[in-house]
Amino acid sequence: GYTRSPVEKIKVYTGIDDTGATDGAAVLVVLAGASGPLSPADVAAVAANFESPRKYSYGVTLRVISAEAYTVALTGAVTIRRSSGRSIAEVQAAITRALTAHQADPVESGIGAEIDDTKLRAVVIDADRAAIKSYAATAPVSPVLLSFKQVPVYDASALTYALS
Repeated sequence: GYTRSPVEKIKVYTGIDDTGATDGAAVLVVLAGASGPLSPADVAAVAANFESPRKYSYGVTLRVISAEAYTVALTGAVTIRRSSGRSIAEVQAAITRALTAHQADPVESGIGAEIDDTKLRAVVIDADRAAIKSYAATAPVSPVLLSFKQVPVYDASALTYALS
């Protein structure tokens, strides 16, 4: 049993199957956790809840799936104010925490969402405004549109850092 559901994000579609094909009898439930896709065991547990007792109409084809991860790679240069006293490692950790929190947001980083590149830049800068002098993003530089069953997973490993 679960003490807390791992499901943090959910999107329900009617009239399409898990391939995106039109099917008037289909109901598709796409699930994700705060950090991305769910495990098969978690998806099976949620699917079982729909079945016992049955919580959908007869004649409906219900499909419960995990969202697919879509890696959003952030690249660019972060300039750190030397006068802030923060190390590169401290700023990297702050950016990681900020992106993790943004990734958990079911609206900004939801299933099938449009990822706003300008908000991602703000998340990076706002991670530690006192230390981050600038962030010159090289990717993404335009909105990222996810498919109906994708959820973003942010990767900041390619960011470069310099003290100024």
